[in-house]
Amino acid sequence: DKFYIQGWRWHVMSLIRDAGRLERLAKYLSRKNDEANSPGFTALNEAAHYVVKFNMAGLYRIESTLFVKWLRDHLCNTQILEPFAGENSAHLSNAFKS
Repeated sequence: DKFYIQGWRWHVMSLIRDAGRLERLAKYLSRKNDEANSPGFTALNEAAHYVVKFNMAGLYRIESTLFVKWLRDHLCNTQILEPFAGENSAHLSNAFKS
C-alpha cells in the first residue's frame, strides 16, 4: 500500500530528458533539410514513438494506477487532513473525491 514519490519523480524526469533529446534531434534534422524518407527522419519517427508510446505511456500508467490512487487515499481522508486543514478538512477532502 506504500507509494514512493521518488519512483514517480524518476519517471517524470525521464520523460523530460527524453523529450529534450527528441527536440534536439528534430531541430538538428530541420537544419539539415533532409528528404522526408531519409534515415534521419526514420530515426526521428522511432525516437518519437519511444518517447510517446513507451516513456509517456509508462508515466501515465504509473500516475493513473498508483500515484492518483495514493493521492486520493490520503487527500480524501479527513483524519489525515485534519491536522493541516482543521475544520475545513471535510470540505477539502470532498474536493479531491471527484
